[in-house]
Amino acid sequence: MSKRIAVLGGGMSSLVTVFELTSLPRWQDDYEITVYQTGWRLGGKGASGRNAHVGQRIEEHGLHILFGFYDNAFRVMRACYEELGRNPSLPLASWRDAFKPQHIIAMLERVEHGGAERYTPWVLEVPPNDELPGDGESGLPGPFGYIARIFEMIVAYFAADDDTPAPAETMRAGTMLERDLDGLRARVSAMMHDEQQSDDSVGLLEGIGNLLRSTVGKLLTAADEVSDEIEDRYGMLLAEAARRLALVLDEVVDDIIDAADIARLRWLVERFQAAIGGAAWGGLRRARVLADLGAAMVRGMLVDELLAQPVNWFKIDHLEFRDWLRQHGASEETIESPLVVGVYDAAFSYFGGAGAGSALHGLLRMLFTYKGSVLWKMQAGMGDVIFAPLYEVLRRRGVRFEFFHEVQRLELSDDGQNVERVVMREQMHVREGARYKPLVDVKRLPCWPSEPRYEQLERGAALRDSGENLENWWGRWEPAGERTLERGRDFDAVVLGISIGAFPYICRELIDNAAKPRFGQMVRDVKTTQTQALQLWLGPDAAGLGWDAERWPRPVLCPYREPFDTWADMSHLIEREDFPPSHPVGHLAYLCSPFPDSEAPPPRDDHAYPARQRQRVFDNAASYLEHDIAWLWPKAVTPANPSCLNWYLLVDLEDRDGRERLQSQYWYAPLSPSDRYVLGAAGSVGSRLRADESGYDNLYLTGDWTLTSMSLGCLEGATMGGIQAARAIDPRVAVAAGDWLAELPRDAVGAAGPALAPTGPLRVPRVQGPGLQRRALRRYIDRDGAYVASAPVDLEVDVTMFALNADYGALRRLADAHLNAGGNSETIYRPLAPMCVCYASRLVNKPTAAPVADIAEIDFGFWVPLVAGRDLGGLFVPERVVTYTPYIWVDSGLALYGGRSVFGFPKALGYEMTMPGAAGEVAEMSFSALQVRNFAAPQARGEVLPTLQITRTDHDLWEELEGVWQAGANLLDAARDKVLGVIGGEDELALPTWDSIKQLAAETRDGGMRMVFLKQFRDAVQDDSACYQAVLEAPFPIVEGSFSGGWLPGDFDIKIYRYDSLKVVENLGLRVGPEQRDAGEGLVWQVARPFAQGWAKFRSCASCGEIVWERR
Repeated sequence: MSKRIAVLGGGMSSLVTVFELTSLPRWQDDYEITVYQTGWRLGGKGASGRNAHVGQRIEEHGLHILFGFYDNAFRVMRACYEELGRNPSLPLASWRDAFKPQHIIAMLERVEHGGAERYTPWVLEVPPNDELPGDGESGLPGPFGYIARIFEMIVAYFAADDDTPAPAETMRAGTMLERDLDGLRARVSAMMHDEQQSDDSVGLLEGIGNLLRSTVGKLLTAADEVSDEIEDRYGMLLAEAARRLALVLDEVVDDIIDAADIARLRWLVERFQAAIGGAAWGGLRRARVLADLGAAMVRGMLVDELLAQPVNWFKIDHLEFRDWLRQHGASEETIESPLVVGVYDAAFSYFGGAGAGSALHGLLRMLFTYKGSVLWKMQAGMGDVIFAPLYEVLRRRGVRFEFFHEVQRLELSDDGQNVERVVMREQMHVREGARYKPLVDVKRLPCWPSEPRYEQLERGAALRDSGENLENWWGRWEPAGERTLERGRDFDAVVLGISIGAFPYICRELIDNAAKPRFGQMVRDVKTTQTQALQLWLGPDAAGLGWDAERWPRPVLCPYREPFDTWADMSHLIEREDFPPSHPVGHLAYLCSPFPDSEAPPPRDDHAYPARQRQRVFDNAASYLEHDIAWLWPKAVTPANPSCLNWYLLVDLEDRDGRERLQSQYWYAPLSPSDRYVLGAAGSVGSRLRADESGYDNLYLTGDWTLTSMSLGCLEGATMGGIQAARAIDPRVAVAAGDWLAELPRDAVGAAGPALAPTGPLRVPRVQGPGLQRRALRRYIDRDGAYVASAPVDLEVDVTMFALNADYGALRRLADAHLNAGGNSETIYRPLAPMCVCYASRLVNKPTAAPVADIAEIDFGFWVPLVAGRDLGGLFVPERVVTYTPYIWVDSGLALYGGRSVFGFPKALGYEMTMPGAAGEVAEMSFSALQVRNFAAPQARGEVLPTLQITRTDHDLWEELEGVWQAGANLLDAARDKVLGVIGGEDELALPTWDSIKQLAAETRDGGMRMVFLKQFRDAVQDDSACYQAVLEAPFPIVEGSFSGGWLPGDFDIKIYRYDSLKVVENLGLRVGPEQRDAGEGLVWQVARPFAQGWAKFRSCASCGEIVWERR
């Protein structure tokens, strides 16, 4: 005997359940299926009707748009249309006729302008692809696929519409990016076994690289129009951070990743967030918001471990989406941006909130898994496009439909294990017991009317004259009778497809059943909201109303301001309607929004409740059109009242005057508690029940309120609920596409996830090694006669500098030997560029702690600019510029002792030091020091010998240099050509663009000089070892307002003497001339010629340092 199934409710989920069951081979041998429906039409919250009194206009419950990731909904409808087999000459003969792509998502962004509020369009043109919705879950990315696509989207946003040639340095940077990606291709291919996946992964990385190449150019070009701040900081760092992320992602292709990889990727995301925050970008502000949102989402996925397949998106659903974004670094500007507010408005959740996991999963699916187009618009009313074809196909298959059956309550069996009875009102009887024929043809298209077909009904005329609506739960209509369905006689199983908002009225026994508390818990925890809808028929088209329709045709716009935050241009439906030629329609606008309750849903005998709600919607519509329409349609207002709609633009078949014409339009407030929209509020998903979890043996649940992988109030969620219910009844039904939830144990859903930590400013700490677990230190013993000042020490500095060419490889070997070899820190040091600086300075040390005494000294030495950063999986990631001093000579023993013992300066005594009286004066500078000419000589001994001499030559370039100085250049700018000469040709260069070098140097200039030191003491027992060794850094900030500086005119020779005891040329890789010799003294020297020289005078302060690593 076949199983009798009573399906309660005729919404999408119920019909999909029936469609799936009746798609099984020989289904009639197994099932008898009857659908019981309130009123005269199917569709639930998606029902629509044709108003025969007003131009056969379409009247909807609200705006319905399909997203391109709705694979299950499209699969069902494609199969339905194919089986329907309409004549190709008829309207909407195929699914391609019924659904058309929409590539534009528009937003109105609120901005402050001149102290006044204004709204400006922000339009996302989402590119189409060649896929077809409904083809299944092919191509669904894993979690790291989503991460890669987020950053690809961010970079693509910058690269869009860029026709400006990139500057030369940008092209060099692009060459380096391409070279990096060449190496990655082989690495990625070697990792992958599946050739197609490998090709896709390499293509993704290559695509990111190509986008970055144009992005850098766009940012540099835009900087000329916006501000130097963008060029100096945000443009470079955004492109660099995104590039590094793309490079790291090659290690996680196919989701092969370990904890170290995750840590590296998370750190890069934090750097990315730090790069894009903190200042206005002018014209690129929207790009920053998009990047900030994407980075927060990625960081959250990494931190909250949304990584392992199948991803349990619901593990963070106890958190509110906005709070979750804040937790992971999103700014308030981003939180309040249209990108985030639009997510809430699209799900009617602005007032009710949204669970983080549901919102994140839905947003990722919408943006990155759409097929064909991001949006698809139905080409008639939803009832015409979806529910009429489903009805026709299911009726042909043999499914029974019982219209005018309103469920009153479900009653349980005596043992509480089954639904025993379903008590219904029979609202109307069909004349002569005939089958009700619900559809009407409008311009040859089968449609649902907006009122019952009275001519088929007993008491039909009385119903029409009463004005009662059979869909009104609070209505006064006296039913034709009562009908009770009995288990074993009328049904064996019940599919409950009525929405959860009605359950407090019809499921009271189930809610109150203490033996089975989960059903009641679901009803209490899963929240619903009213929605409101407004449809306007206007004479002018969108362009005539003031929208830029040529640029952005027929948009779907969300968000805007309440009370109607969403507008869709649905003018393509005008041809499906039948307005008389005397009243032509040029534009059809659908508006909707959430509709917060002004009162709790009342008992059924409060018959005035629907009228109160409808009046509220009308009042909202009037207020909106009187005050808020101008930003949307600037040409639709009147000169006398530039905020108010010109009421005569509304098409009114009765031609009323002024504001009264609004009465001719259509507005909607829910007439039944089952019409309330189901929210995905934070903390509610764990209370949802799957189709087979009602707790009763013969009761199956279906709806967008059930627990599915898409637990949101949307058509796809309803479809997945329907498929799940069909599978619960018959396991031959295939699993829904993208149903990751089916692979998870039930107790994983709704389990407590990570706690929400307090939100604070984002900081990217410098991670240091375990050597920093320092022992307790002994107090320093001051000894008489050994005066060493303690920090802080104020400094007055007068310095002359000469920039010299050097070998990059030699500088890197020096950094490795001195700073990178001995520690266990994550920080490593690389040369900034193939250059170093020879300097001579006068300074005065002014200790501020007792004992206080000013100490003057003269210094000569060499500085090497370095970049401190990290090695992340073979990728060097720079963080900051520091300066290392491998050589320094001083004229004071006190300065030597203090510098060596505190910071580790390698100070040596200098003699016969000569230099100008003040920085900027042109004079000879020189010194001698204790040297050994030849260690191998029989009588080798130390002598005070000339060590360095700086002399101005006869060539005077004063006028040229003065011109450069007046143009605003500095010492680093003079090095530009030198540095650019090696970019693209020097594989080891730490930073790939001039702007990246300039940026980090600018940070150093603004904040002073940050120095790095190797501090060590030789062991007294093992003389080849250090009893203490450390690398430390210390800041030397410049006192604000104290800095002055300039160029030194002329050309200079720097004579560097060569001794066995001094290998400056070799160790620094200085570019010098041939050896020269003094025949009388036997001294040998070589000459280095600086490519730039200058002077500076400033005040600074030596403070305590920071340990990078240390060993004892």
